[in-house]
Amino acid sequence: MALVVISIIECFLYYICILSISVKLLEAKYNKIKIGVSFLFFIPIIVIGVLCDNNTIILTLGIFQILEILLARFCLHNVRITSIIYFYIFLFFTNTIIISCVIYFLSVKSNKEWIIELAVNLTSMIICLIVCHTNLNYKVRQMLIWIPKSIKRLLLSLLISCSILVVLILNASFYKDNQNWSEAVRIVLIILIIFLSLATPILIIYSMTNTHLKKLTDNYEKQINAQSEHYALLSELNYELRRFRHDCNNLRIGISKLISDGDNEAALEMLDCISLKDKSLIKFDTGNGIVDALLTDKQKLADKINTQIEFNGAVPSTGIKPTELCVIFGNTIDNALEACKKIVSSYIKVIYVDCVCNSGFMFIKISNPVVQKVEILEKIPSTTKKDKSKHGFGLYSLEQVVKQHSGKISFECDENKFQVDIELSLIF
Repeated sequence: MALVVISIIECFLYYICILSISVKLLEAKYNKIKIGVSFLFFIPIIVIGVLCDNNTIILTLGIFQILEILLARFCLHNVRITSIIYFYIFLFFTNTIIISCVIYFLSVKSNKEWIIELAVNLTSMIICLIVCHTNLNYKVRQMLIWIPKSIKRLLLSLLISCSILVVLILNASFYKDNQNWSEAVRIVLIILIIFLSLATPILIIYSMTNTHLKKLTDNYEKQINAQSEHYALLSELNYELRRFRHDCNNLRIGISKLISDGDNEAALEMLDCISLKDKSLIKFDTGNGIVDALLTDKQKLADKINTQIEFNGAVPSTGIKPTELCVIFGNTIDNALEACKKIVSSYIKVIYVDCVCNSGFMFIKISNPVVQKVEILEKIPSTTKKDKSKHGFGLYSLEQVVKQHSGKISFECDENKFQVDIELSLIF
C-alpha cells in the first residue's frame, strides 16, 4: 500500500512541477478551468491503487506518467510539448540519481525506501517552486534561451546515462545473474563514455563561444552608451534651435525698429549677437529630447526605404535613464525598419509608435507591417537573420530594461502586422 501511495504522490508532485515550470520559465499561457479538470484524472489512479494488485498499479502509473505530459499540454498554450518532455525527463532522472545514492549511502532498508523517495520528491518540488516563483526564474529563463538546443540535448543524454548507470551499480545485489548485470553495466558505461567524449570538446567550444558573445555584449552596451550621448547632444542642439525660434520674433521687431530709425549699425550689431550652433531640425516632439533625437535619426533611415515613423503620446523625462530609452526605442524601431525593408511596395509603409504614461507607469506599443507572419515560440520572436549567432543581443538588453522596471513585454504577429507591447513601472 505504501508503494501505491508514494507512486500517486510522486505523479502528483511531478505534475505540479511541470505546470509551474511551463508557466513561469517557459511563459506558457494557461487555462484555470482545464487545469482544475486535469486534476480529476488522479481520481481513477487512486481507485486503481485501492482495488488492483501491484503489477496493475505499476503499469497504470507508467501510462499515467505519459498522460501527465499530454494533460499539461492540454492545459497550456504557446509552449512546445518537447519542452515539457525535456523538463519531465530532467526531473525524473535527477531524482532517480539522488534517491539511489541516498538509499545506498544511508543503507536504508527496503521497506523504508519509500520515505527517502517521498522526501527527495518533496524537496525537488519545493526547489522547483522556489526557482519558478522568485527572481531566480528570470536568470534560469535567460540561461535556457542562450544555451543551444544541441548542448541541452547532450547534457540530457548524459544525465539519462548516468542515472541508469547509478541504478545498475548501486542495486547490484538485486540481480541474480551476475554476468547479465556486468554486461548491462558495461554497455551503459560505454554509452556514457561516448557521450562524455562528445560532450568535452563541444562544451569547450561552447565556453569559448560564450566568452566571445560576452565581449560582443560588452561592445553592444558601449555602443548604446555612445548612442545615448550622441542623442543627448542632438537634444541640446534642438533645445537651442527652439529657443532661437522663440526669440526670433522679438529680434525681428527690434531689428526692424532700428532699420526704420536709420540705425543700421546697431541693427548689424544685433544680428551679430544671434548665435546658433546647429540648424539641424528635429522632427519629433515627444516631450523627451533623447527620444526626439533618436526618432529623427531613425526617420532618416526610414526615408531610404519609403517608410514613415508616426509617434503619438508623450515620453517622460524622469524615471527612466537615457540609455534605457535608447535600448527600448532603438531596438524595437530597428527591428521594425528591417521588417519594412523586406516589403517591396510603392505605398508608404508606416511604423506606429505609441507611448502613454499613467499613474507612474509607461505603456509603449510599436507596430509595423510585415511581409509574412513571424513565428513566436515561447514568447520569443524567431529570427530571419542569416547570422543567427548574433541574434538576441537587442532582445536580451530590452528584457533587462523591462525587468529593472518591474514590467513585461509581449509580442504579437499576424499575416500583416507585428506588434510589441511594453509596460514599465517608473516608480522605485
